Amino acid sequence: PQAIASKLEDELHQILTSDEYRDFMRKNGFGIAVKRPQEFEAFLEQQEIQWKDVIEAYDNKDPGPYVLPIALGVVLCVGNAHAGEFGDQQQIARAKSELPAALPPGGVALLNADDPLVAAMAGRTAARVVTFGRSPDADVRAQDVSLDRLSRPRFRLVTAHGSAEAALLLHGEHNVTNALAAAALAACA
Repeated sequence: PQAIASKLEDELHQILTSDEYRDFMRKNGFGIAVKRPQEFEAFLEQQEIQWKDVIEAYDNKDPGPYVLPIALGVVLCVGNAHAGEFGDQQQIARAKSELPAALPPGGVALLNADDPLVAAMAGRTAARVVTFGRSPDADVRAQDVSLDRLSRPRFRLVTAHGSAEAALLLHGEHNVTNALAAAALAACA
């Protein structure tokens, strides 16, 4: 019912815009943008108008002057999140491998060395491959991963340029992979 939906929306908006919630999010490394459904819908409509030419060029497979050639691609993992669209993990891997395969010889493919389906994509690209992960063979890797009492990861970040202690404000060990991908990107700069 609309009355319950409106009340729930108001309550959520009150929580999400409270100083306590914003302070908590900032303290833990998150930015926050709160929009009511109508505001979000207006934002999407504005974005569609702004990017209309690019979207149409892409849909027509004629990028024209709007789309820069892709020179860098990152593949984090092949999970099950896209199973509804692609089927099994092999189909997901095949779809995701299109990104590194499309990179030019002067480009860089950043690939997760810990996911065998992602690591195998190295054979599908003409670009330089930079790997990241916990694997000892990864170009950018994490060693000695631990979690503090709030489940925030700490680890030794190792690259060809040296190593350093790293501590994330984000919660969850899975964020180590995200941080390694960002570090691999920075190492390519």
